[in-house]
Amino acid sequence: MKPFLSLLEKILSENTNYDKSSVHVYGGSYGGYLSALMGTRYPTYFKSAVIMNGVLNNVAMLYFTDIPEWVTA
Repeated sequence: MKPFLSLLEKILSENTNYDKSSVHVYGGSYGGYLSALMGTRYPTYFKSAVIMNGVLNNVAMLYFTDIPEWVTA
């Protein structure tokens, strides 16, 4: 996660026209997992986290996902 935060800090420091208080993170599948992780571990960096089909709970995914094979493989 540190490489992502380092990249974010670099981008924000090099682009002064970006609003640092309006940074959002989003992703699907593994990107959804990463979005949830970044949003909860580093809430001061992100205004919101949008999680689409994130891999968040393997037990629940057995019953509530369109890809149950993830948890049975």
